[in-house]
Amino acid sequence: MDKIKFLTPIDGTMLCDKAGIRRATFYKHFDDKFIYMPYSATAGIVLKRFRDTVAPYVKEEAKRRGVSSYSIIDEMAKKAPAGSGGVILNPDFTNGGAFLGLTLSTSANDLARSVLEGVAYMLKGLVDSVESQGVAVSEILSLGGGAYSDIWGEIKASVLEKKITQVGYNQTTALGAAMLASVAVGVYKSVEEAVSKVKIMGKTFIPDEKDKEVLDLITIMVADITPEHDSKL
Repeated sequence: MDKIKFLTPIDGTMLCDKAGIRRATFYKHFDDKFIYMPYSATAGIVLKRFRDTVAPYVKEEAKRRGVSSYSIIDEMAKKAPAGSGGVILNPDFTNGGAFLGLTLSTSANDLARSVLEGVAYMLKGLVDSVESQGVAVSEILSLGGGAYSDIWGEIKASVLEKKITQVGYNQTTALGAAMLASVAVGVYKSVEEAVSKVKIMGKTFIPDEKDKEVLDLITIMVADITPEHDSKL
């Protein structure tokens, strides 16, 4: 599972605030461009900790059924309503994350969904930080272990109100290295040409309008309990 959520739009110039100060991590990329990279250190690892500490029984159930333990958690999340029955997860476990809104009626299914929603709201914070720099984000490419959870893709699309597309190739680091190498040795003239030769897109998820009202309300509540996503300089 992903331990870090990356959002990496590429732009020809380094983005700065009005005072000329950089507000994110930048990496020099090809063709004199930069990767603009705000991130959070806790994402899929939060789901793993949930499985190992709060719901360790799912591992035995998964073993009995011959499936992934994460698919069991997905099944649990599907049984809970949007908004997780009022439970909100602050997934910033490096600075003291927490489940909030627990009641006597909170179910294990609510907790499972709140983990997926909590990480989705964290991702929304990253997207918001990018858009505040004047970069329009219309679609997000999702990769890594957690990207292949359909329910998580649906949740992220609805929370962010943006299209989420799975990268259909799970060894993306190796694929990217191969593309760059193919350009370096002259197989392709550019990275763009190399990318055009590979079919890497998987499933696409779009926002579910029926959940918009409750998720918009949670967005306001999340803003009150989570720190701003200030990226590294």
